[in-house]
Amino acid sequence: DEEKFSKKEVDTFPVVFAYNNDDPSGVSEENAKIATLDYEVEQRRLRRRSSEGGGVGGSKSTTTARRASKPSTSKPSTPKSSPRFRVATDKDFERAAEPAEGFPKGWMMRRFKRSGGSRHEDRYYYSPKMKYKFRSRPEVTRFLAVLKRSGGNEAAAIEKFRG
Repeated sequence: DEEKFSKKEVDTFPVVFAYNNDDPSGVSEENAKIATLDYEVEQRRLRRRSSEGGGVGGSKSTTTARRASKPSTSKPSTPKSSPRFRVATDKDFERAAEPAEGFPKGWMMRRFKRSGGSRHEDRYYYSPKMKYKFRSRPEVTRFLAVLKRSGGNEAAAIEKFRG
């Protein structure tokens, strides 16, 4: 059955990324959860930007949607804005670091002022051993969950986290 929904209605539908039920390691399911969380964070950012007047206004177009039947067992989809993991560079170490509050010992945070006279600053978080660079606290929290399941091995955890 096909039904017509407005763009506004479609935007309120929940989005869930599929995973493989037959994956005994649980990595596929974890990646689907991470993709879902990343998508939700991006949607909140877009809504906030739109409410501040910087986004595109509501469209009155209609979109065709199909009713969902049963969960897919295919490989998880990844949102276009999926995080790419970076290792700290020399430029990162030019800035003073401070302990990242609320995270285990050794996690550091560095603040970077935005160019162009903006009052905003970006915060980046760095893992203790491999110096992996993360853009947000929620991203670090998700990585820490994978790290715990990897027995504290950052290299193994980042591979699982990347998917």
